Amino acid sequence: MQYLWIPAAVLLAALAFFSLAALYCVRVITKSERRSEEKVRGKDEAAFPGAFQAWDTIWDRKPFTLDVGDAVLSGEYVIHPEGKKRVVIFCHGHTVCRLGEVKYASLFYDMGWSLLFYDHRYFGRSTGKYCTLGQKESEDLRKVMAYARQVFGEDASIALQGESMGAATVLYVLDREKPVFVAADCPFADTLELFRYLLPHWAPLPPRPPKPPARLQ
Repeated sequence: MQYLWIPAAVLLAALAFFSLAALYCVRVITKSERRSEEKVRGKDEAAFPGAFQAWDTIWDRKPFTLDVGDAVLSGEYVIHPEGKKRVVIFCHGHTVCRLGEVKYASLFYDMGWSLLFYDHRYFGRSTGKYCTLGQKESEDLRKVMAYARQVFGEDASIALQGESMGAATVLYVLDREKPVFVAADCPFADTLELFRYLLPHWAPLPPRPPKPPARLQ
């Protein structure tokens, strides 16, 4: 009987460890690194030479801010001279900012689409206390879509392009919004599955105990 406390202590220690690991994961995701515009741009310029040429020299970028209640979003839009009634809204991925979507923009602009970029809450030039992996971001996106209708017209065609967390964000709105098309690059379908995937990378554990636990008599 004097040894019965050992399994209980091991169980409590395991629960404490996994609770701390879960809290750490939440902290890493919701209060993650925020890469500067210089870092985001530098990485994409190295991988996609010329990606920012039109951004820097051709497009007439118009800045805007949008108050969404508990955050203020910062963005820019570009009106295509032949596409004033259709616009692609870009949603960037986790840890980066709107500049991470510039590499895709010329593809749409060359097909006659206007462009709208913005920083998700907490990232880039937007405010916000934390990231929610698409939960609040999807509500923000709906407000950005409403703003786009003010700029481009209530009857404007709106398309959505998202990458990673941004892709999940654009998919979240589809039960309430009807964009003309969606380009979702590498979304995650389930937040719990995402945590299950990330946890071993952040807190490495053996897949199973090396030996069966000893049985105490």
